[in-house]
Amino acid sequence: MTGWSVEETLGEAGHAQHHHTKADGSPYPHEECPIYAALKDGEVHHQVCDEVFWRKDGTHFPVYYSSTPIIDEGDIVGAVVVFQDVIEIKESETKLKQALHEINQLKERI
Repeated sequence: MTGWSVEETLGEAGHAQHHHTKADGSPYPHEECPIYAALKDGEVHHQVCDEVFWRKDGTHFPVYYSSTPIIDEGDIVGAVVVFQDVIEIKESETKLKQALHEINQLKERI
């Protein structure tokens, strides 16, 4: 989904590669990132649903993701991030909101 091969991602900082910028184009400091929070606090961060990941070609796509720390002998040694491209869900939400808005406008006229 991101366009990078496994070889291009191994050993690389995932945030710098595909989570560096917010959808509005503003920087996304890793200190604010729930993925990195799992590395700091050892907690599972579930259901982040309002962010984007960036592709190798510079485009982005909306994602839902969770971040789970990897703990080895009591030490946090990494994190597993599971994510889903949710562009179709986001498009459906937009269409639903528009339809509800149109229904409300019709009700006001009646």
